[in-house]
This record gives sequence, structure tokens and C-alpha cells, in this order.
Amino acid sequence: MTSQNRVDALRWMLLGTLGASLTFSCAGRVESTGDGDGAVTGTGGSSGIVACTNPVDLGGGFFSCDEGYTHRPTASMCPSPVPRDEQIGDPTVCTLEQGCCQTDADCPADNQYCQYYSDEGSWCAVGCRTDADCGDSSICQCADPMGFCVAAYCGSDEDCPGDARCASFATDEGCGPWTRFSCQSVDDECTSSLDCAEGEECDGTGGVRQCIVQEFTCSDGRPFLVADKIRVAPLCQRLDWLLGSEPSLGGLSSAERAALASSWERAAQMEHASVAAFARFALQLLSLGAPADLIEQTHQALVDETEHAKLCFGLASAYRGAPVGPGPLDVCGSLADGSIENILSTTIVEGCIGETAAALEAAEAAALCEDEFVRVVLLRIADDESRHAELAWRFVRYALKGRPDLLAHVKAQFELALRPLKELSKDEPSPLAPYGVLSHERKLAIRREALQKIVAPCARHLLASVSSGGAASIHSQFASA
Repeated sequence: MTSQNRVDALRWMLLGTLGASLTFSCAGRVESTGDGDGAVTGTGGSSGIVACTNPVDLGGGFFSCDEGYTHRPTASMCPSPVPRDEQIGDPTVCTLEQGCCQTDADCPADNQYCQYYSDEGSWCAVGCRTDADCGDSSICQCADPMGFCVAAYCGSDEDCPGDARCASFATDEGCGPWTRFSCQSVDDECTSSLDCAEGEECDGTGGVRQCIVQEFTCSDGRPFLVADKIRVAPLCQRLDWLLGSEPSLGGLSSAERAALASSWERAAQMEHASVAAFARFALQLLSLGAPADLIEQTHQALVDETEHAKLCFGLASAYRGAPVGPGPLDVCGSLADGSIENILSTTIVEGCIGETAAALEAAEAAALCEDEFVRVVLLRIADDESRHAELAWRFVRYALKGRPDLLAHVKAQFELALRPLKELSKDEPSPLAPYGVLSHERKLAIRREALQKIVAPCARHLLASVSSGGAASIHSQFASA
């Protein structure tokens, strides 16, 4: 199935859920979330190529700058005390036989070291000393006790034109900020997030640094939002959250395995948090007196997400070479606001947006994946997330049918979600795509497509089913190109 066919299939499934006719006027048209060039809303406190003031040597050719970014004029080896003589792990908590390490000597693979993670034990982590340890499109950023690989469009100033510097920027994928490096540009509208307004970041993914509203693109499962912030459990070593995984490990370098492990760990944390999101949703539905079928579908979704988390933790453990699972999840305050307005807002962001994008993302990753075991996992997740997105849209429709006075609130939530997204000048495939991992740029492109071609027409039809006035208004803002 092609990418366009997947988009069409999910759109028609959701429109059918909302009671749309098969002759719905938006069929086959490319939706647009606006006629702007991107969500560039910051003031851009600086622009162009900016110097590095008062550089502080961080090792490995990296220097921190007063302007809020990290500069790398030249590439060199990161210093590291590994292998260390001291004991890291506690043998009374987790033994070597259980997969834990006690010292660096227990981690024989290249660039591995013993890392303390939680009170449940220490296990072997993968680091780097040079860029060569990280493979293509990544560089080794120094840290204690060993460096870690970060995505990069440049390795040093030598890769940049003119006086441009190879400089860091942080992009928030919804799972927390991740550092990347790219060349400065004369068209940059910011140097770092210090130049941007609150709630914005200086993002250089598109080739030019711009202040943008932080976009949610870490769409594995239904995000668990508390006070508009995503919560996930910390990682720890445990065996009870693993579902047998047999990905192909042949031919993978230690850096590639580390990158795959990190990616699946983030996915597993999000899927695990989805269990909490659906548990809360079930309580919220009960508080509203929702029909039994919505409760049943919610509990089935909770079971699905538990399986997703176990599958992802299984893959992460296979690539990491040690078992990893979730620690305690902070749920404090998650039921603080039980108003129907808050429930609707959360459902739109978590379900109508998050899971619609997650379904497309998993399907795209499966289409590019060459590992049959991982591909089957991704297809399972894609199918389940499609049903979970359908559940979210069904609930919003149910709520509006009972409370049409909430139309303006729902419309405002969709307008916020459908604000114009930034245009990407790059959409390069990830070198890990054959193993089921998409690039950050591809995830952004999929989210944009989900909003334009699925969420916008579904939102218009949903509002039209409640009020023709509401539909006309949202249609004018999100009309087809």
C-alpha cells in the first residue's frame, strides 16, 4: 500500500466513524492547514551567522558559547576514563547472572561501559569516543564517562560554507529536547532558543534556524498529558515488560545498535505512558456517563498499548543487549481537572491528533522496514493506533451531540492544532529506516500530512454535523489548496 493509499484509507475510516457520506466533498483533495510559510512566530532576537562569545572547551572539539549554543570548529576524540576500576553496580540488587554489570570490565563490547540507571540495577550502555563510532549523519558529543551520538548535518566548521559555524540546536520531539548540529546560515532568524519566546524553540531542521512553536512529533501511542506536559516513566532494568523479540542483529555496528536501542526505548516509554492515558480516559468516560461500548473500546485500547509497550521494550532490550523496562510513572495531578472541556481538549490532542499521526508513522515505518520481525510489530501497532484514533473521534462526536454548546471550544482546539506548520527543506530518509526507525524530518512530514489530509477534513465534517456555522468557519481557515 502506498503512502497516499494509507492516508486515504485512514481518512475514510475516520470519516465513516463520523457518519460522513462517501461523496464527502473533500475526497481526493489535498488539504491545507493554511496559506502561510510555517509557524514562525518568534521575534528572532538575532539573525544570520553569530559568533561564539567566551567559548568554554567541552572536549572533542566542542565549545559552549554565551549565545546559548555549542560550537564545533574541529573534530577530535572525546576524553573518557572508561574502563574505570571502581565498582558501579550493586551485586545485592542485580547480579551478573541477571544481566547487570558491576564494573566496566563486565561490558566487553567496543565503547560499552557500566551505567547506573536506577535502584534496580546497572547495565551496559553504549557510548562513543570519535565520530567514526556513530556512523553516518551523526557525531560523537562528549560526556562523562563516555560520549553519545547525536544527529548532525555537519561534523565541524570545515563542512560549512564561508564563516558559518557548525552549531547545535535543540528540537523537541515530544519526548524531550534532542540536540542536533547543522551549519549556521545567513538566513537564520535565531541563534538559540534564548532568542525565542516562551513555548518556542530555535529549530534548524529545515536548514534555516527559526523560532517555532514546539510541535508534538513523538507520536508513538497516545501521549500521557498532565498540565499540557508529556509524562513518561524512567527506564530501569527489569524482565517483566519484555515480549520475546528476535530482530536481525547481523551486520549492525555498536553505534547502530545503540541508536536503535535508544529509539525503541523512547517508543516503549511513550507506549507505556499510553496505558495511563487510556486508564484515565476510562475514568473520565465513566464520570460523564458514557455508553458501554466506548468504555469497552477504551479498555481494549489499554490492553493494546500494554502489548505495544512490551513489544517495544523487547526490541530495545534486544538491540541494547540487556533487559530494559519502565520505572514508576508519575500520575500525580492527572485527574485534577475533570471538566468536560479539559477531557475534550486532551482527547483531541492525545487521540484525534496524536494517534492519527502515530498510525501513519507506524505504517510508513513498516513499509520501509526490511526486518520482517520488526515490520510485523509495526503493522500491529499501525492497525491498533488506527482504531484508537477512531475511538477518540467517536468520543468527541458523542460529547458534541450531548453538549452542542461546546462547539466553540472544540473548534478552538482544532484551530490550535491545525495552525500552519513549518515547511521542511529536507526530508531525508533515516539510515535506520530499514530497521523500522524514521528520521525526525520524516516524522514531521507525516504529522503535516496527517493534519492536512485527515484531521482537517474530519474536523470540518465533525463540526458540520453539529453546526453549519461552525463548519463554515473552520472550512474558511483550512480550505483546500
